[in-house]
Amino acid sequence: MKEATLLLGSSSELGAALAARLQSEGQTIVTLDAGASDPELPVDRAEILLLDQEEEIKARLAALAEDYAFTRLLLNPPPLGGGAADAMQAGELAAKGAACLHLPLACLQAVLPAMRKAAFGRILTFTSFLGLGEPGFSYESARVSSLHSAARTWSLELGGLGITVNALSAGVVDSRESRDLLAQGGTSAEELLRLVPLRRYGRVEDLAEAASFLLSERASYITGQVIHVCGGLTVGRFGQG
Repeated sequence: MKEATLLLGSSSELGAALAARLQSEGQTIVTLDAGASDPELPVDRAEILLLDQEEEIKARLAALAEDYAFTRLLLNPPPLGGGAADAMQAGELAAKGAACLHLPLACLQAVLPAMRKAAFGRILTFTSFLGLGEPGFSYESARVSSLHSAARTWSLELGGLGITVNALSAGVVDSRESRDLLAQGGTSAEELLRLVPLRRYGRVEDLAEAASFLLSERASYITGQVIHVCGGLTVGRFGQG
C-alpha cells in the first residue's frame, strides 16, 4: 500500500501551495475538497465532497484508506466567515460548528489505523490569528478556538503512538481567501498590516515551509502546539506568541 499525505482543502491558494511544496519532497498527495482543485496540482488523487453529507464523507474516506497508508494529515477546512455577536443565530452557529468539526474528525479517524501501524504520524490543522479574538468574527473565532482545543487534546491522546498534532495559525496572508474573510468581518488588511512588525503580508509559501517542517521527522518533539506564522502580529496585537 502506498504511503501518502491526506490534504483537506486544496482548492484554496494555501492548499495549492501545500500540495506543491510537499510533492517537491516526494510525498504522494491525496486531496479532499468541497470544490474542484486546480487540475494542474501535483496530486495522486483528488476527491470532491459535499460537506453536509456526513455518511458519504465517511464512506469515501474509508475507500481511500483501503488504497493509501496515510501517515500525514493536513486539515485546511474552509472558514465560517464574519459575524458579530449581536447578529449570530444559535441554530446557524450549531450547524456551522458541526460542519467545521465533523470533517476534520472524520479525516482523523480515517488515517489513524495506518498511523498506528506505522507508529508514526503527523497531523497539522491550519487556523488563523482570529482565534485570539477580533471584532466581527464571532463565528470564525469560535471555529478556530475549537480546532486549537482539539489539536491539544488529540496530541495528548495520540502522543504515545508516535503521532504529533499541531496547529499552524496564520496572520494576515496575501491570498484571495484571506482578503475575502477579513472583508466579511469589516476588517481591513491594510489596517492590520500596520501592526505586523515585519511590515509585510504573509505568503502562502511561508505557511507551506512551516508545514513542511512540522510534517517531517525533524519535528518529532513538537506536539500540542499552536504555532503562529504571522510576522509578529500576535505579539503586538494580542500580547502573546
